[in-house]
Amino acid sequence: MKKILFILVLPFFVCGFSKQEVLREKFTACIDSIETKSVEEVRQICSEVVKIDKKSMAADMAECLVGMTYGEEEFVKNADKYGKFPVAHVAIGDHFFAEKNLEKAVYWYRKGASYDINKIKQIPLEEEMAQNITDIFKKNILDAQTKLGIILLNSENEKEIKEGEEWLEKAAKSPYDKALYVLGLHYLLGMDLQKDYEKSLKYLIASSSLGNVDAMFLLGVMSFTGVGARESNLLAFKAWDNAYKRNHPGAKLLLEYDDFDSYIKKLTNLKKLTAINNDYQDIKHFTAWLKSDEAKQYLHKKKSTAEETEKNMEWMSSFADYGIDFAIKYRVLYLLEPNEKEKNKK
Repeated sequence: MKKILFILVLPFFVCGFSKQEVLREKFTACIDSIETKSVEEVRQICSEVVKIDKKSMAADMAECLVGMTYGEEEFVKNADKYGKFPVAHVAIGDHFFAEKNLEKAVYWYRKGASYDINKIKQIPLEEEMAQNITDIFKKNILDAQTKLGIILLNSENEKEIKEGEEWLEKAAKSPYDKALYVLGLHYLLGMDLQKDYEKSLKYLIASSSLGNVDAMFLLGVMSFTGVGARESNLLAFKAWDNAYKRNHPGAKLLLEYDDFDSYIKKLTNLKKLTAINNDYQDIKHFTAWLKSDEAKQYLHKKKSTAEETEKNMEWMSSFADYGIDFAIKYRVLYLLEPNEKEKNKK
């Protein structure tokens, strides 16, 4: 009897095993095709995964990849069909955010922010590929949490503001450099969150340590002006130099020079405009320090083209729109146009 039962059941195990093996093989080919095959070939290869098991997560992901080959408009139009994974949640959320449709953006970011990463175990994958996709999913989830947090923080509803802070805190604990930067910026400005320089500094240092160039640049601003951090020219230039080495446009404007004497004059005037407690002797000391070997190691002879310079100036102009503390904002405006400070007084 046992022998007969074994003979009857064995084919089901063999078929099940074979199906999983075939699904793994086809899905791996589907993933690999993205970088090596044409759009039509990708669609064909991925469609074979769907034919094997339409209800599997592998089929859902294959359809998602196919959807992405049709372009953003078609992908968003069929969001319910393709949008089942964090990479899609963020892409669709970004689309609606760009269209200023915050309600739909929040809906899709929330899907990504709440996604259970353990679901990926249901997809038949080789160990290395499973780890790669898990890493991509995790980053998308953190991105969704951060973007959802930013939108909710700007709400007029106290409950939503609180939720926004919680999402950002959750992403920051991962840790995620963008969430840490956003929290640091908001605490610095007192924008949507109560101004707290201690928290701001903590978050921005953590973000900077993870390689976030905007955090590096902002730490330099804080050290240069003494807003939210101890005033230190050396620390400011060190932070800006770290950002400069990673091609941050603001750092390029501050550390690159064409004519050294003009550069000294510009930075000295900048110090006068932004420093809170500096008197005449402090300014003289700063001018002397700029000419020292200690400072010169952070200065860079201008190499950027006119096009790059224009791009940097556009970035600095948008940075001014943040409305950061008046000292920092005047610093930005001075770099754009020396007379801008006088205009702002009127």
